[in-house]
Amino acid sequence: MNFRDPCGICCFIFIYGIIGYCDFALIYWVLIPASIIPFTVVASVLFNVCLLMLISSHLRCVFTNPGYVISEDMNVKSNQCNPVWTYCDKCKLHRPPRAHHCKLCARCVNKMDHHCPWVANCVGLYNQRAFIQFLFHTVLTTVVGIIILLIVLFIGLRRRDEEGINSDKFPQTALANSIIVGVFCAVFFLFAISMLFDQTQAILKDETAVEHVKRSSAAINSHSSIGNSSTISRKQSYTLDSFRRVCGYAPVLCWLFPCTQVEYSMDSCWSVNPNSTANVTSLSRTTATPVASHDRHNLSHNGHKTAAPSSASNQFPLQSNDAQSPSEVPQVLVL
Repeated sequence: MNFRDPCGICCFIFIYGIIGYCDFALIYWVLIPASIIPFTVVASVLFNVCLLMLISSHLRCVFTNPGYVISEDMNVKSNQCNPVWTYCDKCKLHRPPRAHHCKLCARCVNKMDHHCPWVANCVGLYNQRAFIQFLFHTVLTTVVGIIILLIVLFIGLRRRDEEGINSDKFPQTALANSIIVGVFCAVFFLFAISMLFDQTQAILKDETAVEHVKRSSAAINSHSSIGNSSTISRKQSYTLDSFRRVCGYAPVLCWLFPCTQVEYSMDSCWSVNPNSTANVTSLSRTTATPVASHDRHNLSHNGHKTAAPSSASNQFPLQSNDAQSPSEVPQVLVL
């Protein structure tokens, strides 16, 4: 959670205020007054289970390191002479090819997609999966809530028609709170489903929102690729493997649970296939001497600078992300 983001903190408080109100209003002001005993119990349990999954995934996304590139990280230290990595003038260190600097976080984030105020954090390599889970469970919870409200309204209004408008079976407060909760559910459903669609497109294209903006800007300005992966058009892959690169290689049902762990590679920004024996760390092969400060500024374009010393050329062969596969990636980290 980024405490430098006041908008994110306000959104965090707002979300849990809405969640608390909707849960309380749906149970105590809608379901219980409706006096549908079996349905009330089942609906309350189902709605709260969905809320629990939503809250778990949201908190995991909020408090998970999105992929900060810090100088104390051994993987970062060992790749300071890697010519594939780019140089950040603000952080004063080299970073993975798909890392970008976030102004709100004041750090570079590996595979940064965007800074989301609703999670008060950046969405990056290590919490994109949790962000997708949050969106999915938001959609699921709002759909369940709307279905429950429709059933209660149908039964309650029918009872009022039979017993009169002053019937205590479905009072005015229940009707009013049903409308308010329904409006909240509809608004959050539309927000979550649109964001989930965008994330799905990003996974299929293997392109973050930042990379898409930079590639579009480069196309508009008729600039060619500058050697940074953010401007390289990636191959679209409409297969299940595209989602495994983000959600992991566990069974698909495990993708829905925030408690499951996934290993990621810092270089390829994909999850690691546990069935492959080719996943080795690059720490054992990074033996080149550190790059001098004046050599780090040899090549530059749009604020991105790379170091390309000849002594490291053989140890760090240039590769594009299209040529990598989840089974060929180094620097495995567990999330």
